Amino acid sequence: MVYETALFQLAKGTTENEALQHLESLNPLVSQLPGFISRHISHNGQGQWLDFLEWESMEQAKAASDKLMQMPEAAEAFGVIDMGTLQMFHFHAVSSTQ
Repeated sequence: MVYETALFQLAKGTTENEALQHLESLNPLVSQLPGFISRHISHNGQGQWLDFLEWESMEQAKAASDKLMQMPEAAEAFGVIDMGTLQMFHFHAVSSTQ
């Protein structure tokens, strides 16, 4: 399993409600990509947002990320993100508990 994290701030003038609406609009696209397991969107109330996704493999995670960034229908959703603050990472899961 692979975890993908995108840490970012919102574009100037974007409200939390607008951001959530646009980010959630990606769910039907993301959920159809090969290897998708789950997606969680959160924020800390101080301007930082986290988009956390689980994928079956590193290859699928990176391919999905590349494909999504090129989808015209995703462009509007990405408009709520201040791209200058975006930090993306992919991690191999090594241990977990519930």
